[in-house]
Amino acid sequence: RMLRGAAAMPRFGRCRTGHVGMRENVRPAGHLAGFRGVLQVDGYAGFKRLAGDRADASVRLAFCWAHMRRPFYEFFVSTKSPLAAEVLARIRELYAIETEIRGHPAEHRQQARHERSRPIVEALHAWLQDHVGRVSAASDLAKAIRYAIRHWPGLVVFLDDGRVEMDTNVVERAIRPNTLTRKNALFAGSDGGARH
Repeated sequence: RMLRGAAAMPRFGRCRTGHVGMRENVRPAGHLAGFRGVLQVDGYAGFKRLAGDRADASVRLAFCWAHMRRPFYEFFVSTKSPLAAEVLARIRELYAIETEIRGHPAEHRQQARHERSRPIVEALHAWLQDHVGRVSAASDLAKAIRYAIRHWPGLVVFLDDGRVEMDTNVVERAIRPNTLTRKNALFAGSDGGARH
């Protein structure tokens, strides 16, 4: 079984009335109490706690490559760093493969990823580990590298499971209208809108 995190857990915050939201891990844990399988998520720490609370490791987190890519892209835009450009080029290769295999059966996707994506991913992991100590630890590039390394076990889940997407973009696009409506209701001063 597989759920995509953004769809399974809407991102509600705490509104002015004290409404406790989904991102605080109170309701998601109850909502997913009987769930077993892969949960495709962004890097929010609450998801790690949710999976980590399972003694039987029955929930496996698949982290989002788009969330991992974003800080490298932002660093490249602001600095034109060749190191960030290198990471972006490797990720672009992975997305090109995903574009080719999208819509194919899970078995075909898994095989293509094993043959074509895995070598790119393994080389990128080695590159990140090699370069994390070479850049200033306080730099945004180092933070991006550390984020990628810290989330690596969940970033590679897509390689072994053809059902898993590389990112959560499809789900996030699907829930965007609901999120915008909720945010607009909050902006308009409607606490009731925050609960829906």
